[in-house]
Amino acid sequence: MKDQRWEREEEESGPQGRRPKEGGPGRLEEMVQRLEVGNAENRRQNLGSFKPIKPKMYMGERNSVVLTRWISETELFLVQSQVEPDLWVMVSACFLDGPTQNWYMSGESVFKFTPWTEFKRELCHYFIPQNEHLRIMDEWRMLRQGEGQLAIYIERYRQVTLQLLHLHQITKLHRFLAGLKPHIRIEVEKMNPQTCEEAMRVAERIGDIEGSSRPFHNNLGSTSNNRGWTTTTSSIGRGIT
Repeated sequence: MKDQRWEREEEESGPQGRRPKEGGPGRLEEMVQRLEVGNAENRRQNLGSFKPIKPKMYMGERNSVVLTRWISETELFLVQSQVEPDLWVMVSACFLDGPTQNWYMSGESVFKFTPWTEFKRELCHYFIPQNEHLRIMDEWRMLRQGEGQLAIYIERYRQVTLQLLHLHQITKLHRFLAGLKPHIRIEVEKMNPQTCEEAMRVAERIGDIEGSSRPFHNNLGSTSNNRGWTTTTSSIGRGIT
């Protein structure tokens, strides 16, 4: 009788001769695996319900801002839709209309095998007037913060560089730093930004700090700041009250 019970326990416990206890390591590993499978399934369901936003139709406007925005929206759509890179040109052609569609159809046999980077370069070359490109380059070189607000300079710099697709990241970074006020540029360079966008974020934080500590004037001719004390200016001199 004892031998039969021993054999049954040995069969149930497996080759190690031990039955895994409830809540032991084996049970914990099984629960972790189930959670991982459940999380992966939830991610797949969420991705399945997500629908990328289609770009607007490009009608051939000879405007660098319009075309550059269309390219950015199209690239975002293609990435989110997980389109294979060698099909980007053919899929993007579905969002061309008017003169652009005619332009694409005239060279469709070639464009089918053209890499995306070369295709968008050809598109910009044909639909963006060359003199506009030179005008934008001149404006980009002349951009300065000057006495204006930092936020305005950053926003304008973004708008202009968005139209200059050929600019290298380092070139954009150096040009942006050169246009800042000297004391802001020094503070930004201390943070050693590696990209233009990173430098912009640092500059924006510095601008926010300066804005929060800048004194303001009331109607009585006194100047107040956030430290709680007030300086009053008169024709004789300055006092602290």
